[in-house]
Amino acid sequence: MNPFYISNLFSCYKTQTVLFENRNNSKLTIEFQMKDIGTFGYKRRIVKVEYGFPFNKNTIIDTTNIDKKNWKFVNKNVNELELKGG
Repeated sequence: MNPFYISNLFSCYKTQTVLFENRNNSKLTIEFQMKDIGTFGYKRRIVKVEYGFPFNKNTIIDTTNIDKKNWKFVNKNVNELELKGG
């Protein structure tokens, strides 16, 4: 067992920025998320998040191919990792 693998299993992605919101469904967003992996830095991803009860559904998405008619660019800073700096 690799201890790095085990510690990576229990950490979760945190939303840093909400990039887009769906114009028709406010519970559907595209977010930039990061995960702290210790001394190795951060893992990054952009996902489409569908908020629901009891779980949220995350899907990796390519933002270059989204339909701009259905998505509104919001660029809202959330900073759940509480990183400092620019």
